[in-house]
Amino acid sequence: MSEFGSNPSNGHRTGGQNGRAGDRIRGGSPVSQSPDDTPESTGQKVAPSDSSDSVAANTSTFDPLDVELMRAALIEAERAFELGEVPIGCVIHHVPTGQRFVGHNLRETDRDPSAHAEIVAMRSAARALGSWRLVDCILAVTLEPCPMCAGAIVNARIPHVIYGTRDPKAGAVDSLYQLLTDERLNHRCRVVEGVEVEACRSLLRTFFQRQRALGKK
Repeated sequence: MSEFGSNPSNGHRTGGQNGRAGDRIRGGSPVSQSPDDTPESTGQKVAPSDSSDSVAANTSTFDPLDVELMRAALIEAERAFELGEVPIGCVIHHVPTGQRFVGHNLRETDRDPSAHAEIVAMRSAARALGSWRLVDCILAVTLEPCPMCAGAIVNARIPHVIYGTRDPKAGAVDSLYQLLTDERLNHRCRVVEGVEVEACRSLLRTFFQRQRALGKK
């Protein structure tokens, strides 16, 4: 059997920070704002801090693989930024083989309302792995998934999801809905929130500041 298994009750990674499906691990400061005004996460593991050490403290509380994946997702977000897309990036890590599948926001480039970073990465992973069931995968994304992406994550049976910063306007993991941990659904995920939150937030803030300077919403 794979390290995760397809049963939601077994949806956790062995080693590091173990947790059952439906668990939430949080880090960062308890502030919530919109993506264009520096969204933030809700903190449990890391006490709120205004010091320069807060980012390092935040990173040190997470599994090293989670941090590594989020940093790779940030590279994808920067690629979206360079294209003039809202800078959101996603990486899917296939645990048994170590393969990684990436995606970044392409809605404007592809003129496709569904071309969110998570969807792009999930399509790539499913094609390469030969199955829509991504039961042996970890998904890391810089911004809290929206209802469409959270629904796709549930349908793909991804057991472990990491996200950087909350999206109070459209977030469907914690902010507006809790789709990934809803016991009424047939699959639930282990959720880790707040990995590299400052970097994720800063990139979004910079993008929207530039958009406003250009007279765009």
